[in-house]
Amino acid sequence: MKEILYKYRYSLTTFFLPILILTIIFISMGVFPFGDKTLFTIDLGQQYVDFYAEYKHTWSGHLERLIYSFNKGIGGEMTGIWAYYLMSPLNLIFLITPFRYLDLAVTLLILIRYGLAGWSMGYYLKNMQASSLSRLLVFSTSYALSGYMVNYQFNLMWMDGFILLPLICLGVERILQGKSPLLYTVTLALCLISNYYIAFMVCLFMILYFFYRLTSYITRENWKKQSIQLISRFAGYSILAAGISAFILIPTFVQLMQSKAAASNFSWDFSAKFPLMDLVSKFTIGAFNFDQFPDGLPNIFVSALILIQVLRYFFNSSFKWQEKTASALFILILTLSFNLEVINKIWHGFQNPNWFPYRYSFVFIFLLIYIAYRQSAHQSQLTLQELLHGAGLSVLISIYLMSQDFDYLSSYKILFTLLLIVLYFIVLIFYSNKVLLRSLLLLSLVTLELTGNASLSLNELNYVDRSRFIEAQSILTEMTETIHEHDNPSDSFYRIEKTFQRTKNDSHQVNFKSASHFGSTYEAHSYEGFTGLGFPGGSGYSAYSNGTLLTDALFSIKYYAADNEINVYEHTPYYNTNADQALPMSIIQSKADLVHYDPLFFTDQYTIYRNPYALPLGLKVNDDLMDLDLVNNHPMFYQNQLARSFSPEHNPTELFKPVEADQTYENIEIEDHGRERLAKVNNPEQPAYIRASLTAEEDMSYYYILNGFNTWDNFEIKVNGQPQYQYNTFYHDVVVNLEADKNDRIELEIEVTADDFYLSRSGFYQMAIDDFEGIITQAKNNSIEIENYTDSSLSFQTQITDSQEMVMLTIPYDDSWQITANGEEISAHPVMDSFLGLKLSEGNYTIEMNYRTPYGKISWLISLMSIFILFIINKYPVSGLSKNKK
Repeated sequence: MKEILYKYRYSLTTFFLPILILTIIFISMGVFPFGDKTLFTIDLGQQYVDFYAEYKHTWSGHLERLIYSFNKGIGGEMTGIWAYYLMSPLNLIFLITPFRYLDLAVTLLILIRYGLAGWSMGYYLKNMQASSLSRLLVFSTSYALSGYMVNYQFNLMWMDGFILLPLICLGVERILQGKSPLLYTVTLALCLISNYYIAFMVCLFMILYFFYRLTSYITRENWKKQSIQLISRFAGYSILAAGISAFILIPTFVQLMQSKAAASNFSWDFSAKFPLMDLVSKFTIGAFNFDQFPDGLPNIFVSALILIQVLRYFFNSSFKWQEKTASALFILILTLSFNLEVINKIWHGFQNPNWFPYRYSFVFIFLLIYIAYRQSAHQSQLTLQELLHGAGLSVLISIYLMSQDFDYLSSYKILFTLLLIVLYFIVLIFYSNKVLLRSLLLLSLVTLELTGNASLSLNELNYVDRSRFIEAQSILTEMTETIHEHDNPSDSFYRIEKTFQRTKNDSHQVNFKSASHFGSTYEAHSYEGFTGLGFPGGSGYSAYSNGTLLTDALFSIKYYAADNEINVYEHTPYYNTNADQALPMSIIQSKADLVHYDPLFFTDQYTIYRNPYALPLGLKVNDDLMDLDLVNNHPMFYQNQLARSFSPEHNPTELFKPVEADQTYENIEIEDHGRERLAKVNNPEQPAYIRASLTAEEDMSYYYILNGFNTWDNFEIKVNGQPQYQYNTFYHDVVVNLEADKNDRIELEIEVTADDFYLSRSGFYQMAIDDFEGIITQAKNNSIEIENYTDSSLSFQTQITDSQEMVMLTIPYDDSWQITANGEEISAHPVMDSFLGLKLSEGNYTIEMNYRTPYGKISWLISLMSIFILFIINKYPVSGLSKNKK
């Protein structure tokens, strides 16, 4: 055992030291099992943990969800989600983790990634240049606990690229040396498979790194031939790595063209993003807070020792001026990448990121550590010139930082960083001849600095309590199982929605069909369809929080779970009772229409309702809908169009009718600006109100259109004196359901807490229940029952009796559906630019639909061929390649 430990001491220590440091920090934070905290924060708590549950569901008997799932909004392809979030081999840990311990599995994965990052950097540096263990630990741990890793640790899917970067660079070195390309090709392919997005950034860096290192391997006499040969090898093996990962890259690229990438609007903007001097603030210990996430500076914190060694490198005459010039140019390119809008956007795949800026900043950290490691091999004593330059620069920078107003810095952070620099200088000056002692002292200081930075940074964030997460998970599971036991989802297709949510991806967490979703790869036409009908939605998300009776029926929302705290109305089970136990989740809507649904099951916290109007997934509608393009901010127009289309006779009845209300204003002045009507607050020091009232008629549902230019934080709505709940992020007009059962009049009060409030297109609408029920009866007579379905297939029978009829399925349009009618292949058509339609001539049809990953077969063929080529190259290496020496 001792022999094994000694043999692998470098690997073991570089792996376990970062884990030990972070474990101590997590214990101090009270992370489970040492307290009630999880590491769920930001998107890890709002997205990723639900996708990890989906990962487990998929591999537990739902393999068709690898390509498509009805748990994703109203349906959607899954290749993009798997490629971006779930392809890391490390995620296999979720298969052996019970659902109630998902948080523990995430904590373990984060710790393992810290360890792998330390090991990977240590392996690279040791292979680049022999080193003592203590010296190696200084630099490997500096990489593992750098600002990028610590501040973005919750973005687990990005960290595989961070881990693999040193190994890929080592693979480049072996290509330059004329050695086996196996390491480079395999690690680059693994990086592309694990997360194509970060892999794109790694690939850009690899091009720069290759040419940076190329000059060390070619001779002046034969530089042209050597350069061509090495560039060809590098390009060839890069293409081979892409070929190996083609099975996931090609379908993902096709899908990206339908999601956020489809809305990309690249421009050649060379403006500066920030004053360059501000960048030095991020080298200060603890230079981070939550406000850095939306639009902060690059997370480039490394130990101050790294910066000292980089500075010494450029004053060290042992390194050739050509190498130092190349290093300086490399640093300059990456610095300008941060600073110039156009280059920064290129690094991010030609798009500005939505939150979490400078996602490629880890490559800058890698370069600094590599240069510092090169310098550290020279055991020369710190010269007076180096000391004066370093000390003077440190003091000047500290004075500058103290004079600026960086909200993530404080004087004690700046002074503590300066103190560490002084201590580093003392060790480098007075212990230059005591190599082992110097290395141990430097390692101790670096460990102290990195631990302090990680602790300060991680404690800047708020984390989900485990007890709250487990309770929410249990409630959602109970809700889903209760509904599924009552109505087996294998027997009929239906969706479930709620007035509350833990996240918009609850359907992934506990396995039910929903209409909400949040994910970076969400198809644009899916969320645009929802925003056009009056729901909150935007790039990457839609929230089913503003349904009308019509949309609930249209989207097959057969069951609705409602909180017993806010959504309690006359005729509901908990009206005038005190059984309103709060849910450990957010209430996202006030839904007065629940009075028209049938209570099915209730607890002290929530009630499940059955929607008697819910329609099947398939409907026969008028084909005019194919020519109707959904445009935002006219939700009632489109809902009326849908209602008319439910009848083959094209029923002209206007289901939702505008109704006038009496309006009064307090401390408000109305301004008309052409299309925009604005309520301006006269005196910001005084309360400002917009009040509207109308007499509620019997057997009517009432709705209010809320202008999407308004920000939820800037106003409060009350209906009949009660707060109106609403999902708080929307950018287009939304439909608000108003309570009309308790009072003869509806009293709407909007308190404006900002300077103004947009009134354009705002107004009241009423819907007669009798008219609605008549339309639903017509729709059910023309509905289509799905006979068999899985997550990637559908089959049903239908009869078309009118040339103006067409079949509409309330799933997103996607031309990857392979559809046959009576055995003959047909094409789908977009309905209202969003939903899937089938145009058929008159007759009887058996429809079979199967979802196929776009270019799936050719993608797998390319991957298998590439693996075979790599096997042949590795088995029978090409002769005649020169062995280059550094």
